[in-house]
Amino acid sequence: MSNRSTEAAVLLLTARRTGELLPGLPAAVAPRTMAEAYEVQHAVMKGLSAGIAGYKISIFPDGATAVAPILTPLGTANGAERSLAPATRMGIELEFGFRFAKAVAATALAADVLAAIDTTVVTIELCDSRYEGIDGKAREVLVADMISNQGWVAGTAQKFDGARNFKGATCRQLFDGKVQTERTASHPNGDPLYPLPLLPQALAAGGYALSAGQFVITGSLTGLTWVAAPLLVEGEIDGFGKVACRLVG
Repeated sequence: MSNRSTEAAVLLLTARRTGELLPGLPAAVAPRTMAEAYEVQHAVMKGLSAGIAGYKISIFPDGATAVAPILTPLGTANGAERSLAPATRMGIELEFGFRFAKAVAATALAADVLAAIDTTVVTIELCDSRYEGIDGKAREVLVADMISNQGWVAGTAQKFDGARNFKGATCRQLFDGKVQTERTASHPNGDPLYPLPLLPQALAAGGYALSAGQFVITGSLTGLTWVAAPLLVEGEIDGFGKVACRLVG
């Protein structure tokens, strides 16, 4: 672990604890490579004494992949309250989560990855950044901050069936019981299953491994919506189920 990575992690940990946003990471400590970005992730997890419930995988416009751990303490039960504090906002993304019944090796083929999935979970990814804004930030700086993950809410779970049409489902997002958006699922990569075969190598690059019981989210179906508390947030994906949480200050 380099001194640069340790110092960057201290800044991000302070932002998490106080809610005071950073303009970015100073050039003297900002990760310059993906390996350094993952060093920062690991240092933040150590500072939080946090386990890993699952991962998010992102594919950047140039095709590069990155992962971020979803930390166990940041999970919210379906229908439960979640405090925004010390933040004052939260980003909402309705997604598919895929829970794995078996560990996945770094050398696993696409078919092996899909065969290891046990259930599909309707999920709300809770998002926030420790930066004042993410536009224009280097990929490595975003990855160091867990790619803006701030937790998750797990809703209805069903047995995974890879033959289903995940990209054609109608989904809706409701705020305080009113439909905020209703649309055919629109995934950044076209198909919510698309990133899954890329998982093994992406995880290995970050120094991670996918264990039985962990889950993976692959990208928003409705886009990112910023909200403030108090607010009841609900998500529905037709044919798959529902998820909800109540945001409080």
